Amino acid sequence: NGTHATDADSITQSGFFRIDGGALNIMAKSNDGTTTVASTDTTVAAVVGTYQEFWIDARNPAAVALYIDGVRVLSASVFVLTAATGPLKALMHMEKVSGTATGSIAAEYINVRNTDL
Repeated sequence: NGTHATDADSITQSGFFRIDGGALNIMAKSNDGTTTVASTDTTVAAVVGTYQEFWIDARNPAAVALYIDGVRVLSASVFVLTAATGPLKALMHMEKVSGTATGSIAAEYINVRNTDL
């Protein structure tokens, strides 16, 4: 339902994948304004220089399904967006903790799969 220039955790209604700083661990989290699921390691690592495909299937907001490269991740975790009033839109957000190197991210396609759109 929003964005933030430096801290994606401050977005009050969201479901997203994240990579923090220089780590390659791909994390996932959700927050619908009522229920927060903290960042959880998907156990899938980002691969530098390799495209990866990420899906957030929110057709059932009580059990949002997450996929990386077509494989469901964190199926035992319940990501929730039922109390979100939105609007929920696709967002790419990259955070950098320190240093002078420039980070980069590329998206070939970005979309939201949700029954409300």
